[in-house]
This record gives sequence, C-alpha cells and structure tokens, in this order.
Amino acid sequence: MAGVLRVGVIGAGHFGRYHALKIRDVPNETLSGLFDPDSARAAEVAREAGCPVMEDVDALLAVSDAVVVAAPAEFHFELAVRALRAGRHVLVEKPVAATLEQADFLVTLARESGLVCQVGHLLRYSAEHAAITQRMSRPLYIEATRIAPYKPRGTDVSVILDLMIHDLDLVLAIVDSPIAQVDALGAAVSSAHEDIANARVRFENGCVATITASRISLKTERRMRLFSQEAICRPIS
Repeated sequence: MAGVLRVGVIGAGHFGRYHALKIRDVPNETLSGLFDPDSARAAEVAREAGCPVMEDVDALLAVSDAVVVAAPAEFHFELAVRALRAGRHVLVEKPVAATLEQADFLVTLARESGLVCQVGHLLRYSAEHAAITQRMSRPLYIEATRIAPYKPRGTDVSVILDLMIHDLDLVLAIVDSPIAQVDALGAAVSSAHEDIANARVRFENGCVATITASRISLKTERRMRLFSQEAICRPIS
C-alpha cells in the first residue's frame, strides 16, 4: 500500500500500549486512534501516544486502513472478523483465536478479501531466530522453557495459548518437517485454565522438541537450546 498507513489499536492494556507507541514512531504509519472500553485507561495511553480516543470500534475502523487487535484473547476472533469484514488489514495478538476452526475461518476470510491478517508471533523476526536459521539447517533435539510468576493478565486462556505458543511457533518455523506425534500434559493451579504444561513433539524427520511453559513459577526464565550435527545453539528468547 502506497503512502502513509493509518493504523488503529483496539485495546489499551499492556500490549495495546506497546503497539500504540511503536506505531507512533514508524515513519510510514500514523496512529489513527485507539479504543478501549475502559475510557480512563484509553485516555491515558492515547495521551502518551499522541492519538485520539475513539468512542467505539466502528469509529476506529472508519479512520483506519489497518488495526491491531490487542484486546483480551477471548475477543480476538470476533474483533478480527469485524475488522476484516470492514475491509481493514489486521494484526492480531496471539492467540489468533480460541479454536482451529476459528483460525481457519480468519485465514479464509482474509484471503477472499485480499487483506492481510497476521498473528503477533514477532519472535520469528528476532535476531535470535535469524542466527539459528543461518547456523542450523536440521536440528535433532530442541529444549524450550518459558516460565514466569503468576499474573492475572492472560489467564482467560491456557498457558499454552498464553506463553507456550511462542516456542511452539518458533519450533515449527525452525523444523522443516510434519509432526508425527505429540505427548502433552498440563494442570490448572491458579486459574480456570492450564497454568503449567509440558509438550513433547516428535517430527517425521526424527527431530524431537520438549517444550515447558508455566505462569506459576517463582522466577522468569526464557531459554531455548538446540542440538544438531552442525552446532549447538543456546539463544535467549
């Protein structure tokens, strides 16, 4: 799209604020506005980002070419569909939807509408991911850990969709092979959904990935180790 892209943000929480500030500083984008049902929070973030507060989602869509959906996860699908049907490009924070069927629907809707619908898996664009793919073409074993202390934010979905999803996406991007088998278990401890989980993913090419995620740990840790015949990588994700 030529010219300056008008981008709006739906949601003024932790990630909504982050997106608003980043959009504000991109030369070929302009922050068209922000909406959040919490008007006080919306006003606070909009004042910091230097954009108007919109009265509702429709008002935001009317002044935007694209929107970032950074609302609570339970609203991602509904808001993304609404934006795509309004003819707007969409960046949806993870998880893109609650079910595979909903995700497939978004993909189909975007494709048929000729619009971009992207999930916020930004770690694919990190320096660590670039370094791994440049040095290692066929990993044999991957060990990923993503743990953090408990916070109420994000507990409307399981820790798999909240935290583990980052490492699942990275592993799938790095390992060029279909999945052969998945063994997984998890437990709900402090919320209605799984707060700790572990998955062992076997690929048809022989690679095995062990992925652990927790949001009830005593410390924050982000670690991934990869082993192959070419190299051993220990990036910080």
